[in-house]
Amino acid sequence: MLELFHGDEFIAGVITLLELALQRGYLVMARQFFEHRSEQEKCQYVAIAADHNDIVLMRWLIENGAPLSVHTSISLASDHVFRKQCVEVTWWLSESDRVVVIRNALQNNVRKLLLWVLDNTVFKDETSRNAIQSALTRADNVTVHWLCDNLSNDDARSWCFPLHQEGSSTVTPFIRDTLADRR
Repeated sequence: MLELFHGDEFIAGVITLLELALQRGYLVMARQFFEHRSEQEKCQYVAIAADHNDIVLMRWLIENGAPLSVHTSISLASDHVFRKQCVEVTWWLSESDRVVVIRNALQNNVRKLLLWVLDNTVFKDETSRNAIQSALTRADNVTVHWLCDNLSNDDARSWCFPLHQEGSSTVTPFIRDTLADRR
């Protein structure tokens, strides 16, 4: 049945059938169907599951090999209606994609997404850290101040807001004052 709907390009029907298969425990059948799809088709299924706000199915699709686009994850995590359940989709993104999410959150003042990603994920690559630092220097001071006050991940805090050093250009005067107030 899944193959028939897929062959007729009735993708929304496939999503419904996949959801039913998962609910009824037909995981092997769903997995076998999904393994034979191209990367592009898998992306389509994730996007449609996201459009239907079907987080359970979306998670299953991603955990079974579907890629998650940055655009889909930003849309879900930024949507004020679904933010509480969808911000965790950023866990599934690569580090470089999470940098894009951070930059987008800074640019659009999506504070809770910004805080969640920095508090709950790790940025090991120096290039990623530098890109985020650079975005922080260009961001709205009020948002940066809020982030500085609310960020609880000590590792992220240490490289997002390096301690004031004479002549340091990576820390804005606003952040420098905030960090000085905390001492």
